[in-house]
Amino acid sequence: MYVGVWLKQIKAPGYEFNPGDMYLVSPEMRFKFQESFKKNNIENAIKYAELNHVFEQYKFDNANTVMIVRTGGIGDIVALSSICEYLTGKNIIFITSEAMKPVFNWYSNQRVRVVSFNEPVFSGGLTDLMLRSGTIKRMYCDGIIENGETDNWYKVFFDNIGVNSSTDWWRPSMRTIRTTQKPSNISKEKKSILICPRASANMRSMSFETLYDAVKPLFPDANIYVHSGNVTEEEITWIADSNVKVIKALDVKEFLLDVYDADLVVSVDTGALHFREGICKPAVGLYSSFNTYSRTVGYKFTKSYDIVSRCDLQPCFIHQTEWDQVCEKSKIGSKVAPCLDRKINKTLVDQITEALKDFAL
Repeated sequence: MYVGVWLKQIKAPGYEFNPGDMYLVSPEMRFKFQESFKKNNIENAIKYAELNHVFEQYKFDNANTVMIVRTGGIGDIVALSSICEYLTGKNIIFITSEAMKPVFNWYSNQRVRVVSFNEPVFSGGLTDLMLRSGTIKRMYCDGIIENGETDNWYKVFFDNIGVNSSTDWWRPSMRTIRTTQKPSNISKEKKSILICPRASANMRSMSFETLYDAVKPLFPDANIYVHSGNVTEEEITWIADSNVKVIKALDVKEFLLDVYDADLVVSVDTGALHFREGICKPAVGLYSSFNTYSRTVGYKFTKSYDIVSRCDLQPCFIHQTEWDQVCEKSKIGSKVAPCLDRKINKTLVDQITEALKDFAL
């Protein structure tokens, strides 16, 4: 990652870069800029410096302003609310993707300044940047979860800033009161179960049908909701249950409202589960390629279960590093993990049913 300070004004469709504005620039984006400048005969438009050389690492209490840079999905951003709450009293600049901004509306710490990669972090030019670099420290996030693998997500991040944390801090810190009056896609006419069979990676996903077959007998009269992105066209055609509602969330804000309003969430996706824990509402988390210790050992309001299979690699802790990556025991193109495939893991539905029994009472 680079710090890029613009030296010239550049206008493009939907963008305007002004002299003195400082952005964070990925290696891929730097290459695209260079190719575009070369094509348009533009020279010396940006001054680059490696991010690690500009902002030193934050260790607890060595700075009053902390910069956090983290891409990733909803689960990553929700979980980092714990660090931000711990650092209450510090000035926190959190740089992430534009799509993730709605997550911060739910943070307990409402003093976090959120900046997307499409916005300037500072303005003022190189001199101002050098002055700021002496007073701002950066929390290193890049790759530490992947390198930490089997350890708990929260412990890894707290250890990284030099804090010997207890499990009390190993859970999200979110606002529990609904942040808007806008209705969600979840009806209040009867009990609602939102199921999330897909994660951001194929090796942590299962089929909608598998979760449905475990949920339906325990909640025969409930509305069962699933987002359109988590169910295939074939499964939609197969569904003949009038209590199954395929809903669509247009963005992260709508998705979080749906997750908030459901009576119960059953999920293989850490985003939905982390959020439910943060808002102190019940959910069931199903873990396979990761284990529950690595993500939810400190959780109080949700329950997570380690799915058992005959796979000798489980838990494999595979982090998706390329688009559509699959487990080495899967066929190319597979959309579910072998350990979460009922055709391979014959006890899968029974395990999920057992995990759900306490919530059906």
